[in-house]
Amino acid sequence: MANNVGVAVGPAIGGFIAAVSYNIAFYIAAAGMLAYGLLMGFFAFETMPKASCLSTHPDTAKERYGGYGQILRDRPFMSFNLSITLTTICAALIWVLLAVYAKQNYGVPESQYGLIPTTNALMVIFFQFAVTQVTKRFSPLPVMALGAFFYALGCGGIVLGQGFWGFWLCMVVMTVGELILQPTASTYVAKLAPADKRGRYMSLYGLTWGIASGVGPVFGGLLNDKRQPAGYLVRRSCRRVGQRVRLPVAGTALSATGDVNRTAVKCQYRDNLTSPSIKAQSLGIGRAACS
Repeated sequence: MANNVGVAVGPAIGGFIAAVSYNIAFYIAAAGMLAYGLLMGFFAFETMPKASCLSTHPDTAKERYGGYGQILRDRPFMSFNLSITLTTICAALIWVLLAVYAKQNYGVPESQYGLIPTTNALMVIFFQFAVTQVTKRFSPLPVMALGAFFYALGCGGIVLGQGFWGFWLCMVVMTVGELILQPTASTYVAKLAPADKRGRYMSLYGLTWGIASGVGPVFGGLLNDKRQPAGYLVRRSCRRVGQRVRLPVAGTALSATGDVNRTAVKCQYRDNLTSPSIKAQSLGIGRAACS
């Protein structure tokens, strides 16, 4: 909860500071991390009891600094980690690259973009407990599949976004996936792990975010530099298709308009000829000419 409060407040304030000066923003962030390190170094203390109940088991003592071989041979767990890594790449792309993409291509300022991650944190703060109360009633694998779907939907929606509100909506959709997936995944790993290896299972599960954050933005940045962003490619294709469709449609419309106009003129001319007033005028002109 404290982390989400920081994510809610930090980007909102940092966006306004970065709009003034990036140097000031980084100086403040460095000072905050230094203060955090000093507080941890001087005021934090170890909470684990000195005599752990697990130390009485000889097998546990032998695996204290190892035991990962058995975990790596756990195929269901490793397959789950691979799936979570692929899903988390979507979130890493949004968190790392969306700010640059939004500013360079659509001119979204830092002060405005900071509200997007703030929305994510506020949704987690206010809705996490309620969503978890619903998702825990169902089997974890379908629930995590649904959460991954929302992640993909939010990431794919960036292609269609054209400004702040489009990107904000994509963040809302992705946050829904986070609310569904992350608590369920943590509970799934905790139940899957043996009691004496739960910490090691959770550590490997925690590496999925680090791997996704290292792999996703790197390849995403390379694609962004080597190729144009997908959003521009899609919209350019739509414009080209629209131009190709508009020209024949416009020509057909003009032709139809011309036919309608010509038909209207002919009908008006025929009506005029058959009207009594026009016939009388024509007779009068003819008599005048004869005389």
